[in-house]
Formats: sequence, C-alpha cells, structure tokens
Amino acid sequence: GVSYLVQIPLTLQRALADPVILAVPMYILMGEILYRGRIGQQLFDVANAWVGRLRGGTGVSAVTAFTFFAAIVGSSMASVLTIGRIALPEMEKVGYPKRLSYGLSVVGGSLGILIPPSIPLILYASLAEVSPADLFIAGILPGLLIAALLAVWAMIASPRVPAGSGGRWSAGHALRITLRALPDLSLPFFFIDTVTTEIYTPTEAAGVGVVLALLLTLVVRRSLRLS
Repeated sequence: GVSYLVQIPLTLQRALADPVILAVPMYILMGEILYRGRIGQQLFDVANAWVGRLRGGTGVSAVTAFTFFAAIVGSSMASVLTIGRIALPEMEKVGYPKRLSYGLSVVGGSLGILIPPSIPLILYASLAEVSPADLFIAGILPGLLIAALLAVWAMIASPRVPAGSGGRWSAGHALRITLRALPDLSLPFFFIDTVTTEIYTPTEAAGVGVVLALLLTLVVRRSLRLS
C-alpha cells in the first residue's frame, strides 16, 4: 500500500516536468489578456456583420465568435466569460428566449474542449504520452461540425426572432469590419497551422501567442493598460 502512495508525488513530478504542461498556464494567460483587451467584441462584430441578417443571425454570430475564440485560447471557461458576456445581451435584445440564448452560450463555450489549441487535449497528450499535434488535428473536424450544427439549430429554433436582427446589411460595412479585425481573425489560423505542421510545439506556440496577444491589445488595439 505504501509503495503506491510513494508513486503519487513521483507521478506528479514527472507530469509537471513535461514541457507540454508548460503550455497550459501560457494559454490561460493569453486568454486573460484577450479577455481584458476586449478582443471578443471584434470577433462578434465581424460575425454579426456577415450573418446578422439571417433568421437567428445573432445566435449564429454568437456561435461563430465562440468558435474563433475557442481556436485562440483553447479554454471553455474563457470563451463563456468573454463571448458570453457580449452575445447574451445581444440575443436578449432581439427577443431570444433565455433558455435558447443561454443554451447557445453554454454549448458554444464548450467548443474549447475540442477545437485546438484545446487545453484538455494538451493535458491528455501529456498524460497519455501521445502527440499533441495529432490530437489537435483529430479535434478540428468534430469541433467545426458541432459548431455548424449549433449554428443550424440557432436558425431553426429562432422562429420568432426577426430576420435582419443584425441591422441593414452592407457588403462594404462588413468588409471594413473584417479588415479592421484581421489581426484577431488570423490568430486561430496561426495556432492551428504552426502546431499541426509541427513548426512550433504547443508550448512554443503558446509563448508566441502570449507575445502576439500583448502586441495586439497594447499596440494595435490599445485596449489594454498595464496600470
């Protein structure tokens, strides 16, 4: 019995010494930086500019923003806190039932479990001693499929929400918003491409991501203050 107890601290020590585990606090830090820098609003505005006029378009915009943010921070909690606090008031403003708006937010936030760079997948890769890149590749399609089904459900389950709830659509307006948010939109592709092609390890990508998040919020957006 005692020998098994001795193995517990040894197992913890080996796990904490794994370089992959070092990626977890850095992704959490990056999520906090982006949350404080209000990057979630940029993602939601882009999605709403393109699909806001569809039936249930505000819900579809929320799902799209959840998907992009999950692909940046890999955390369900950060996604719910960041995008949820933006999307919930918008959905309630256009007449979404609370059970629908909260349901979309909870399920949309959970996409961070599957879509890379998923923190749970990083932890699993360390414990199971498998390649994080392989797990990331395996999580892309299921995550996007769930997001697509959730967007379809938002359209089907919103019969009383008027089409055009996102305002009058203008291609020029949508393009301007998209170009303004291009640095934010490029972050998910950076993580997925560099990790799955093994240009960076998950730990290296997380470190670079923290630097990019600081540059984006402090220099480009100027939406974050250190004081």
